[in-house]
This record gives sequence, C-alpha cells and structure tokens, in this order.
Amino acid sequence: MGINTGATVLTVDTLRGLAMLAARTKCRAPAFDHIFLDPPYAAAEDYSRVLEFLGAADLLTPGGIVVAEHRRNFDLPRTPAC
Repeated sequence: MGINTGATVLTVDTLRGLAMLAARTKCRAPAFDHIFLDPPYAAAEDYSRVLEFLGAADLLTPGGIVVAEHRRNFDLPRTPAC
C-alpha cells in the first residue's frame, strides 16, 4: 500500500481508539486516508457502532478507506446506516 510514515497504531478497544483519534483531530481537517480495524471476530454487533461512529466523525479524508477485518460469513455494509 505504500504506507511508510505517518501511521498510528492503537491497541485499545475500537470505539475508544476512534474517540481518541477524533479528540486529537477535533480542530483540524480530517487526518486519515486509511483506517484499518481488527475487532474480535465474535463482536459482530460492534461493527455497526464502529461504522456509525466513523460516518459521524470527521476522521477520514475525502475518498478515505476503512478496512475492517471480519468473519467470512458476515457481510459488512458498504456505507454506514444513518
């Protein structure tokens, strides 16, 4: 992917990590071109909350991409529900 610098790795709960990033970027333009999520596979119900948070937070740059690891038999929505 060509990501050599500027990466931030947080080893915390997904929603807590996103809230931390949102607080850091509160008064600035969106900061991230890519967000990679690796929540526990058993936490299927958490995906909706995380995607809704990302839809409301101003973390991704225009055209930014969210990569969410998930179970093969669990389809994620392409856009967050409103």
